[in-house]
Amino acid sequence: MKGIDTQRDNAQTSGKRTGGRGWLQSAPWSLLIVAWSALVFGQGGVDLGGIDTRGQTAALIAGVILVVLASTFVLTGRLSGALASRPGRFALGGALGLLVVSAASVSWASAPDLAWIDVNRLLMVVAATVVGIGAAPLVTDLTRPAIWLSLACVPIVAWALLSKILPELATAGAGARLHAPLSSFNALALVCGLALPGALCLTSADARQWPARIGTSLSMALVVVVVLTYSRSGAIAMVIAAGVLIALSLERPALLATLLAAAIGAAPAAAIGLTHHALTTDGLPVGDRRAAGALLGLALVVGAVLAVTLRPFVERLLASRSERWWPRAGSAVVAVVTFAVTAALASGGVSDAPVDNGSGHFETVSFNNRIGWWAEAIRGFASAPVVGHGAGSFPLVHLIERRDSSLVRSPHQLVLQIASDLGVVGLALLATMLVGTVWAVSRAGRTTGWPSVAPVVAVGAAFMFGAQVDVPWSIPLLFLPTFALAGLVIGRASRSTRVRRPSPGATSMVIVLTGTALVSLVLPVAARYALKRAEKSLVANPSSARADARIAEALNPFDIRAVTTRGSASRGLGDSPGRRSAGQEAISRQPENPLAWACLVSATDAPVASLARHTLARLNPRDPNQTSPPVHC
Repeated sequence: MKGIDTQRDNAQTSGKRTGGRGWLQSAPWSLLIVAWSALVFGQGGVDLGGIDTRGQTAALIAGVILVVLASTFVLTGRLSGALASRPGRFALGGALGLLVVSAASVSWASAPDLAWIDVNRLLMVVAATVVGIGAAPLVTDLTRPAIWLSLACVPIVAWALLSKILPELATAGAGARLHAPLSSFNALALVCGLALPGALCLTSADARQWPARIGTSLSMALVVVVVLTYSRSGAIAMVIAAGVLIALSLERPALLATLLAAAIGAAPAAAIGLTHHALTTDGLPVGDRRAAGALLGLALVVGAVLAVTLRPFVERLLASRSERWWPRAGSAVVAVVTFAVTAALASGGVSDAPVDNGSGHFETVSFNNRIGWWAEAIRGFASAPVVGHGAGSFPLVHLIERRDSSLVRSPHQLVLQIASDLGVVGLALLATMLVGTVWAVSRAGRTTGWPSVAPVVAVGAAFMFGAQVDVPWSIPLLFLPTFALAGLVIGRASRSTRVRRPSPGATSMVIVLTGTALVSLVLPVAARYALKRAEKSLVANPSSARADARIAEALNPFDIRAVTTRGSASRGLGDSPGRRSAGQEAISRQPENPLAWACLVSATDAPVASLARHTLARLNPRDPNQTSPPVHC
């Protein structure tokens, strides 16, 4: 505690020297709330590079806020301490290196428009980390940010459950698997995994106090939501988060009692959600789901009361156990889980068959196509091992390497994605970033005590597991708070509390880089809005569509869809030269993209089209005519 008090006093002194401590204590938190709210209402910003402008706008708002805050912290010298420590230099150096290499890869990427999207994603990662480092002196207890994250997830959890309880809030014919308000089942489940450590930390106080009751009820609700998403990876991530937190904490009886009570309280609602026909069947009208929703709501209320009532008794039972009991119990749990997983895999072999979205999703032992996607990324890495195919290029690698007609934008594995995109160089930089972060966590744990960093480590462990089996790296709602918490630990691990403003030359450079970063974030989103207008007016007003497509091309000179849309508009206007021009422009921009050659096939005469079809067969052998998505320039 002495180290924490000293750091707080130093932070106060340095704040007085910089003269901006009042602003730094209030404005960042308000802006971060705005960024978080935007991501929630923008479905997590999940489709950062797709045609969904709602998600991209949310990611843009969050990115702009984080870049501005990060720039402010840099200009006020808040990064001086972290840059003076080796863990901080490793973590920031690796992250900045990935950003620079990704930006450079635009020049050789198979899909430079997707590379730009990846650059912006890494830009947000770096900004979130810097914001965490800069805010570290203002946060005296690392448990608090985990609790804040948990409370920030309450609207998401409430929204999700209300969409089941009150089917009028969901769309007609909503699916059985829960994902509202996000657009991904696994993303919603991982949100619950990231929120669980903070919810459990609320219950480390007296069980009769309101924070403990709120934390217990929230933990129960998180368990129910994960069950209703049918997300196996989300459930495992939640278990990992809880396990890491309990293993590193001194409040093991209280935390484990909350977890057990929450699981018991969640059982009635989970049973109803997994067995009731109206809740497990896709496409039912609202009227058929109303009674089942009310029953689920009643089960949730009963479960919350049950969990809050049981928790004190369970805690007293666990508190009576000796210190020797806890390591043995932990070893027994690990052994049981290992045996269960091994037996499940051995019983049916390692399957990669697709899994349906029914309530039996939990019971299916299959990697759900992931082994095939991982193999594709490995083959992509083997074909360009040094610098890869360029950031964001996996969708095109997938088209060449896939063994069926499925379409996917990510291999659902972070390390393999970086290997395919950026080769050995990218892997080395990723390893540097992770080593620096782990080093900082280790130093902070030794300095302030492992219980103080346990919630942050638990959140990071849940995210990193999810990143190895799913796509949280592509969802700002998931990766931004995780890297901001990592930044807090990096800042706290620094042994230096100095605040040194950059020189005038460095200040000018920071301002220029900040402006460049903001332009980089804005232009692709603005281009997508213009492209969406073009696609909407393509049939009714092809002339207007072609004008909007040209605007999109100007805003994002790498976006091939703007070119193909211009070709489609020229087709509607009967402009054959315009169609051929679009096809030629498409292949000049992205010669390794089958979409460009499909555009040329539809726009040119037989000899040229025949040659283009041969290229299509090489770039997209499972669908050489590019029927998905159809392109008619």
